Amino acid sequence: TQNYYNYGIIIYKSSATNPTSIQGNTISNIDHTTVMASGAANIFFIGAYAAGGTVNLGNVTGNTIGASTGTGNISLTSNGVGAPFYIGIGHVTVAGAVENNTIGSITMGGTGTGTTQFAGIYTSGESGAFSVSNNLVGSTTTANSINLLSTVLPATVYGCYLLTSTTATLT
Repeated sequence: TQNYYNYGIIIYKSSATNPTSIQGNTISNIDHTTVMASGAANIFFIGAYAAGGTVNLGNVTGNTIGASTGTGNISLTSNGVGAPFYIGIGHVTVAGAVENNTIGSITMGGTGTGTTQFAGIYTSGESGAFSVSNNLVGSTTTANSINLLSTVLPATVYGCYLLTSTTATLT
């Protein structure tokens, strides 16, 4: 089996004492198509991914995954039998923040038979101080900014998915 990964930004950090900062980046204009063979595991697209230590994404200047308006700035297509998991921002760290970010203009489709999952923001494993606030998943002006086409069903869509063992602030 094999996983297919596509990361816009990825950081692995081992220190919880010196925070890493990811600020003011734009991940856009991506057209990613994958054909999964029988027995293949998953397809992953993650706009920005942080793992380990203390990482702050956008707490000073927000990051943009896709665009705040329009549709299809990022196009993700899954064909075959794999189970695609698409994430705007993934934060699997000890502590930190995901704040002031925009995730939008993402279209997912294809003829895949696996269950499609999408999370605008996905967090897991935080054990220290952690906050998610003032993020935009979708658009305030464009309908269907996050668009999961019917051919990818069944599907699960999360605006923000928090899986944490500590007290987190979500606003």
